[in-house]
Amino acid sequence: MIVFSIIFFTTTYAQDYEKASDIDNYMTYHKALSRFFTTPLVTGETLWGSPQLSVDMQAGGSIEFEIPCQNSGVWNIRLDYVLTSKQILPPEISVTLNDSVPFIEAQGIPPIQFWKYEEGKFPKNRYNDEVLPNQYIVREVFSYYLKSPTGIEKEPLFFKVDPPITRLKITLKSGSINLKRVVLERPVKPQAYTLPKGARENTGDSKVIIEAERPQMKSDPSTNAISIRTPEVVPYTTYNLLLNAFGGDNWKQPGQIVTYSFEVPQDGYYKLAVKYLQNSKPDFTSFRTVYIDGKVLYEDMIYLPFKYTTNWKIETLSA
Repeated sequence: MIVFSIIFFTTTYAQDYEKASDIDNYMTYHKALSRFFTTPLVTGETLWGSPQLSVDMQAGGSIEFEIPCQNSGVWNIRLDYVLTSKQILPPEISVTLNDSVPFIEAQGIPPIQFWKYEEGKFPKNRYNDEVLPNQYIVREVFSYYLKSPTGIEKEPLFFKVDPPITRLKITLKSGSINLKRVVLERPVKPQAYTLPKGARENTGDSKVIIEAERPQMKSDPSTNAISIRTPEVVPYTTYNLLLNAFGGDNWKQPGQIVTYSFEVPQDGYYKLAVKYLQNSKPDFTSFRTVYIDGKVLYEDMIYLPFKYTTNWKIETLSA
């Protein structure tokens, strides 16, 4: 089974944080983010990882770790956790290093929270129009690299670690989670797209169609299926409103995620096409990031452009 998720981020870039002489304040960190275009530090290295945990954390609670290291450097922090709170808003955590807040963003970082629709057909109102089903918070283990709470920066936040020991403290400011693991690492940077060996030999005609209004999960309870009354999208009827698309004006904030799961009939290389309408701002381009099974496979999938169009368009994703 393949899990396909699309994430929207504002186009902002980052680069060599190791070269920043002082990363201990927000302004220096922000300048490092906006000054450069790539991130050479994204190499796939792991500095440290905690043992497997099962720590129930409530608002106001904290947990500390001692991170041994031989050289100063900057690293991303990954949390593995299960959400246990019932509130609509995601939990919020703060991070300190050696009892100091490294930058302003570290004072309030919301871990990602996913929602699911109830199973079954969409319910209908008394006019026989389809309406949104109930939704609930997903209680599964998620891995999440701590990112800016604004959602604007595409890359995870980098935290400076110094030898011989750096004390890492994570405090839960709201909500509740079950913390499973903490890891300091640098994710692998995806490479530019090249045609995979054997891809041209795949001449099969297998096709999988996914209805966008039925996502597997989504990160925002207000981002939902919508009804478009036109025969250009399906399902459609002239007599009633049917939920037949997803997003629209409610899917425009940085960091919002929608995930689709599907099965393919056989292994092989597939092209990915999206039917979309993007008419919110004339002549403006909207961007999405595409993950396959939780990974950005190619650099070209980080900022995929969806150009302005007043008509429904089928776009095959390409480099």
